[in-house]
Amino acid sequence: MYELRSAARPTTSDARGWIGKRVDDIHGKPIGRLSEVIADPSGGDLDWLLVRYGPGGDACTLIPLREAAQASRRIWVRFSKDFVRNGPWIHRHTPLSVRTGAEFARHYGLPVTSMAPAPKPKLRARRFAGPRPAAVSATQLAMQR
Repeated sequence: MYELRSAARPTTSDARGWIGKRVDDIHGKPIGRLSEVIADPSGGDLDWLLVRYGPGGDACTLIPLREAAQASRRIWVRFSKDFVRNGPWIHRHTPLSVRTGAEFARHYGLPVTSMAPAPKPKLRARRFAGPRPAAVSATQLAMQR
């Protein structure tokens, strides 16, 4: 892969100003148009650019925002057009799930841990320090009163 150098990583608010602009690969070949900026569904810092391509524009792909830069009225990404297009795709109106985000993260070689949901805590049985209390029936309780 190539390295795309920029003065600073773009923020989500910066990228929202790019909507509608052409997205080019590292060689200047057009990939598609930026349709939307999607926040990380797991609440992490991995935001995505939703890029439309194809004749109908319903087929879309996600490109990590951190791998993009804006220059001369275009958005440049550090990946080749073939690499982006041969990866997973998503329908334009489908909400991004954590699982789909992880699939895209794996495709781009990004750590999937930032897209994975927090693990559920394991519950373990606790041992009581003393003897187990004897089972008492309702009848026995009534007789004690």
